Amino acid sequence: MITIVQSHSRRAHLHEAIRTRWPRASISVADSLSLVEHAACVLEQAAAAASDGWACRLEDDAASVSGPLELDDLAESAPEDAVFLALASRPGATEGWSRTRRPAMLGWMLRVETIPSLTAFLAEWHSLACVPITIGEAYPSPMRHGLSAAIAEWLADGESVAYEHGPTLLAHPDAEPSIWRPR
Repeated sequence: MITIVQSHSRRAHLHEAIRTRWPRASISVADSLSLVEHAACVLEQAAAAASDGWACRLEDDAASVSGPLELDDLAESAPEDAVFLALASRPGATEGWSRTRRPAMLGWMLRVETIPSLTAFLAEWHSLACVPITIGEAYPSPMRHGLSAAIAEWLADGESVAYEHGPTLLAHPDAEPSIWRPR
């Protein structure tokens, strides 16, 4: 299992906590990339490091809700048809693994063999999503919904099946929830 934490140099103050929470994880810092571009780079790093199994991507402020999180055990407990596992779930999620169409982005695991498909999709999606849009259009702003919208579309377009774990396994320990809500 390869685990990569996505971060930025302006959040270097979190890196010591990352090393404590996730001692086997690598930290990927990319200041000049968008969130979607950085996620694609993290996936490419994971694919280069592992030929099979699962890759885990975490946000730099992700923390286990209840003690150490055994990622290998979670991968073994995943449903057979799972391609994407969200480690954070929305309120009211069914206990254990349940299918989801729009997984939370705080931390997730992906089967390594599907990485090329997702990175290609992210590259195409990013080029289309960054076209200027008029405020008020039905299409969501890529700045607010970039990575979660892209992955939700990838999951909907393909045969990939996503699951989320309830209750949530990850949370933002030092901050208010960062879920964007329309005004």
